[in-house]
Amino acid sequence: MSTLIHKEGGLRLHKNHGIEFRAKVIELPSQPGITVSSVVRQYNLSVNVVYRWLRD
Repeated sequence: MSTLIHKEGGLRLHKNHGIEFRAKVIELPSQPGITVSSVVRQYNLSVNVVYRWLRD
């Protein structure tokens, strides 16, 4: 699901990912040979978003 957010400088697309999706994404880098970078590219996510999910 995506939502348009009004921010200074224009509209930005904000994606709302479900809990199951987030759990899958943060579990992947813990597997051998899988990096956060590869997960970010595979799912077209921001590195900052994935690291925030890992911290939370």
